[in-house]
This record gives sequence, C-alpha cells and structure tokens, in this order.
Amino acid sequence: LVQSPYGNFAIQHALEEWGGQRCLPILQKMEGRMMQLSIQKYSSNVVEKLFSSAPEDMRQRFIGELVASEKMSMLVNSNYGHYVAKRALQMATPEQSEALIKSIRANLAMLPNRRLWVKWENVMSGADLDGDTLKASNGSNGSKARGKRREQCPQLVR
Repeated sequence: LVQSPYGNFAIQHALEEWGGQRCLPILQKMEGRMMQLSIQKYSSNVVEKLFSSAPEDMRQRFIGELVASEKMSMLVNSNYGHYVAKRALQMATPEQSEALIKSIRANLAMLPNRRLWVKWENVMSGADLDGDTLKASNGSNGSKARGKRREQCPQLVR
C-alpha cells in the first residue's frame, strides 16, 4: 500500500490523523525496509511522514536504518532520496545527523548527476532544511528582509 500511487496517501493520512501510537502495526511492517522505501516515488512520501509522526524510539530506529545501510549509494543516486534525508536530518538526534551526513558524503563522489549533487550539498549544509535559504530570520518586514537577503546572497543584488 505504501508503494501505491493512491495507497500512499491513505497511509500518510492515517499517520497524520491517528498519530504514530495508533499506527504501530503499520510502522512495524515498514521496519527493516527504510532504504527500499526511501528510494521509490510514492513510498518516499510515506517515509518522510513517518519521520515526523512515529514515536521517538521508532523514529530513531528508522533513521538508524538509513545510517547503517550498506546501500547508501542507492539513496544518494535516487531522485527521491534527498527528500527523505532532508526530513531525517530535521528529525534526527545530533549524533544521527552527523553519522547520516558522513555516510552521504562518502557516497557523493560516485554521483554522476551534477544537479543531484548540488541538491545533496544543500541538504547537508542545512541550506535546504527549512525549505528557503533566503528566508529572513527577523520576519518578513519589507526592507529589513531585503537587506538581510542582500547580506546572505550578495551575488543576487543587481
């Protein structure tokens, strides 16, 4: 169901509405399959959702699966893997984040796709973790925000 174009929405909805505790049977079925599910189009969305809705102990185990996987090159080469890694880095413990970044970096050298390499670099640098590298930290107050953007990205100023 998690790999289905429509079934994945049902699982995501269940996780959202009922939370991780009530969805333990679903979560337990996915345990041991994080890497496989993280590189597929539909199931990668479910993996992202479970990182934010699973109970803390399960979330740590799921992220640990990614870190310990010998198939990290598959995640790095996947078009969907960086979305999963981005969410994992947001939800991971500091130790897990460090281990995940180390594992990803070890596999970047083999990456033939330059565009995908740039996405991975953004994820690992934290630039892509909040979804907007130019977001001003002091709110969206007109000139203050524009000034902050100029400080952060002077190459964008004409």
